Amino acid sequence: MSETAGHYTYTNLYNWLILGESLDSVLPRLNDSTYSVVTDLVIATPILDGYVLHDVYNPSKYHGGSLNVTELGDWHRSSGLNITLTHSKFNRRANYHGMILRVLTVTQFKPNNTRLEDYLEDYSNKSIDLMSKFVYPLMQHLCDIFNFTMDLSTDFYWDEIAENGSHTGMMGMLNRGFADITGSPGAINQKRFPLGELVMPIWNFRTCFFFLSSPLRSTNELLQPFSTGSWYATGALTILIALILSISLAFEKIDHWIRQYGIALFSTICILCQQGSSVIPNFLTGRLVFLQLLFFSLLIFNYYSACIVSVRLNQPLDKINDSLNELAESNMDIAAERIVYYDYLLETSTDWEVQMLKEKRWSKMSDAKKYLPLEEGLKRITRGGFAYHCDPNRGYPLMEKLFTSEMICRLSEVHLYHPQGLGAWVGHHSPFREIARVGLAKINDMGLRKRQAIRWSARKPICVNVQQTVNSVTFTEIKAAIFLLLLGVMLSLIICLLENIIYNWNTKKRYERDN
Repeated sequence: MSETAGHYTYTNLYNWLILGESLDSVLPRLNDSTYSVVTDLVIATPILDGYVLHDVYNPSKYHGGSLNVTELGDWHRSSGLNITLTHSKFNRRANYHGMILRVLTVTQFKPNNTRLEDYLEDYSNKSIDLMSKFVYPLMQHLCDIFNFTMDLSTDFYWDEIAENGSHTGMMGMLNRGFADITGSPGAINQKRFPLGELVMPIWNFRTCFFFLSSPLRSTNELLQPFSTGSWYATGALTILIALILSISLAFEKIDHWIRQYGIALFSTICILCQQGSSVIPNFLTGRLVFLQLLFFSLLIFNYYSACIVSVRLNQPLDKINDSLNELAESNMDIAAERIVYYDYLLETSTDWEVQMLKEKRWSKMSDAKKYLPLEEGLKRITRGGFAYHCDPNRGYPLMEKLFTSEMICRLSEVHLYHPQGLGAWVGHHSPFREIARVGLAKINDMGLRKRQAIRWSARKPICVNVQQTVNSVTFTEIKAAIFLLLLGVMLSLIICLLENIIYNWNTKKRYERDN
């Protein structure tokens, strides 16, 4: 029996039945060093026509626990098996009678003159060491459920590798047996499994690059109010109205047909552009055409103007996808808050986008430009063209103070660490693994974990469009109008030059003919 303890065969994977003459002869021979609350071991001692069954376990010998022997039932040749201990295993073994549970947490900003318990309950600075403050009430609930006495201690790092290759920090202490369970959630990856055993994920963790998306600049904004078909229809109607107007002007006794058609076309364009007309028909036919043209231009111009204003007020943002590769290829400057897991994520992540960001941008930056304090980094975001990496739970509260409503609506995120669970860990072959799993599952099912997550997580700033604002018009957006203006000026100069040439030529011919 003593040899089996070294192979950890007293877990919930094995069921033991030991036949002995009496408890006094069997109990001294048991090696309960690896027993726990999940141990299924029954000792059967003989009576007149059967056996008495005894349930045996030890919550944890190395934590001061003692061997617990309870009558499970009996077996008789005549009546068979009779179980009197009917409660579930975890319910009847849930009382640890004040046993010490060593909880190791990570705190990086705790003042030296503050008690650790008081610091973890400090809600006024909840964004500092937030994950440890979140787990602390869960550990309190766990101790209350199973009657533990919490022995709380702290370290500065989650996991650090010393020069000799050994692990230090919270996970290293856990691996060497100086703690029973982590009081801060740890990353779930292959490098952590040699150091401990995962209980269950308890905290959703993510980190982002934050930046302001600029309004989408369109080069054809002046053409957007109408579709291509509408523009063709408007042009066709303009030509048709000009023809009808030129026919009506035939009754006005205009001296030349070219002048007649020119006045009709020019007047039509002027009225459509809300510039009026210097020609007023004298006959009813021409005036009716003018009246219809005025109504047509009124509707077209007002609808066009309203669409332009609406486009300016509701400009879509030029957002990029939640892609680090797109961020790396953008022209934005980047920086990050100096947090312990940022470089760890860049070094250990196998995601190709993370590696592209590292190769294209991060590795080419000097150390002085890589890291900025949180407040300074968020202030640089407000100037535009800058992406800053931080924990949302630290960044959101400060954003609500520094950003305007318009900036909050333009705020965009690109994840470096996509949302995933961080877990509670125990040491290898820990006697508390299953009981911690049961307790934390119960805490989760009762809604206590979600309540604490809502209490300690920062709220994302809410976009409130109280007042619409119009951004300044850029050259890109009006270059079509400028091009049209320059084209008109060039055509005017060319026509003016041709008119002068023709005039001078006619004048010269007339002079030669007269002489």
